[in-house]
Amino acid sequence: MSKPFHESIVKAIGRVAGSAEENGEDMVALLMLIKGTKIPANHDKIIHSLETSLWHGTDLAKKAIEHVRREQKEAEERAAESAEDSEAQQEDEGG
Repeated sequence: MSKPFHESIVKAIGRVAGSAEENGEDMVALLMLIKGTKIPANHDKIIHSLETSLWHGTDLAKKAIEHVRREQKEAEERAAESAEDSEAQQEDEGG
């Protein structure tokens, strides 16, 4: 069964992050994919997966973590705006 990116990426990181020698190219590909992807949810788990991998100190992993944190901030801002819009709409409707 397929899952959204933000759910499946955590398992993918876990599968390839254990051995830099065996899975180096796979991990680089995942980190590049993370950096180029819109991530709507699951930010804390993705960050935790990256920070606990053997790759956590690399420049590429740091950039991927920074990207996920930016995505998290944007998602939080969108949620806040949506909540404000919903409240304003309810007020306009007399609720």
